[in-house]
Amino acid sequence: PRLAAMAVPHPSSARRRRLFESRPGGEVDRGQLVQDTVLLGLEAEMPHEGLTTSVLMDWAAAPDFGAPHAHRDMHVSWAPLAAACREAVIIQGRGARVLLPPFVPQLGVEAGCRAMVCLSSGLVCRVYREDALAYDGALAVMTFPKGCDVEEVRYRTDESVQVVLADSGGRLVKKPHVGMLFYEDENLGNTRWARHGPHPSVSGAVGRSTNRPTHRGAAV
Repeated sequence: PRLAAMAVPHPSSARRRRLFESRPGGEVDRGQLVQDTVLLGLEAEMPHEGLTTSVLMDWAAAPDFGAPHAHRDMHVSWAPLAAACREAVIIQGRGARVLLPPFVPQLGVEAGCRAMVCLSSGLVCRVYREDALAYDGALAVMTFPKGCDVEEVRYRTDESVQVVLADSGGRLVKKPHVGMLFYEDENLGNTRWARHGPHPSVSGAVGRSTNRPTHRGAAV
């Protein structure tokens, strides 16, 4: 099925959830932090500029997902992608560690960091309090081990994602609320390309578009 041609799914029975939401009373859900870290690594791979992993996962968990109705074919088309995200959470989340304040000084963690998620792959995600975001407004910052094509991924409260590529220094930016994906390279002084709407082609469960840089390393 051509997932790119589908409308962006939204769960019918729940509000739109973003990654790394704070829980009432400051309660910490370590499992949710690990899940959101893995899903953040998949954000740039979603085959639709307006689709986010949290929306897809919530939509697939809705009671009417897959039930007999006029739009069941659309549900069936999106189901393999949701299943691939769940599988990634299970596999990449194995052996993950969640560190909470107070952090040891050797880690060099900023005061506003409320959690660090360390995956067995070597990927580290720092999650910030909403009243003490990173210098550029990032709610979460993922850093990758040396040797990966991706240097870091930055996630903001508007659900926008910035993927910094290690070799070129270029950035892949996704803005789901406006359905936009673009690639920029400061070395060239301009935006290389920009695109609104769904990707033109999708292959596999977590498809890649054919007109953007491919990259390896962890989940991205």
